[in-house]
Amino acid sequence: MIKIIGFWSRGGQQTSTNTTIENEKLITVYRGQLIKNEEFERKIRHNLGGFLSVTNFLSTTIDKQLATVFAGYGGEDDTQSILFQIDINRSVKKFPYANISEESVFGEEEGEILFTMGSVFRILSIQPIDTNMWYIHLKLTGEEDIELMNLIEYMKGGLDEFTPEIHLARLLFEMAQYSKAIKFLNMAMQDSQLMEDFIV
Repeated sequence: MIKIIGFWSRGGQQTSTNTTIENEKLITVYRGQLIKNEEFERKIRHNLGGFLSVTNFLSTTIDKQLATVFAGYGGEDDTQSILFQIDINRSVKKFPYANISEESVFGEEEGEILFTMGSVFRILSIQPIDTNMWYIHLKLTGEEDIELMNLIEYMKGGLDEFTPEIHLARLLFEMAQYSKAIKFLNMAMQDSQLMEDFIV
């Protein structure tokens, strides 16, 4: 079992890889995976500039080549190969992540970084590498992201009268399904009064 303490886990003995990670203020990690076409189109490709949230622990690596291997070879069986680049500013205080290099099954040199459930990332860019792979640039967000924090405060504050869309958006927000919550919130904001109450 991995226990995340604070916002960055430090092992008792530091390897050269761990020491490098610990000393960096800005860290870049990678994750490769296959994603169903429908999920890619709905959650990523048509959500540029929006948020992408995770409901499970998310494993990443500082080794770009290793992540590329995990991305596989998409374009078949209704899937896309995705290579994520995730930028981490260690000043982010909202979502914990841990350096678990010493616990990694691939060895310490992988530089494995684990994000906690509910982590939220902003989609900065989406670029095709070739006909079978996409390069997605993400940034870990936190309290410095004004749009995200406005959404959090809005969802916490509540309104006197809730539409079904607001009820569902609040539920999705509590489940860390931020992108879905935003979509239902946008539906509710078509009402002029709600638009006046929530200004990002």
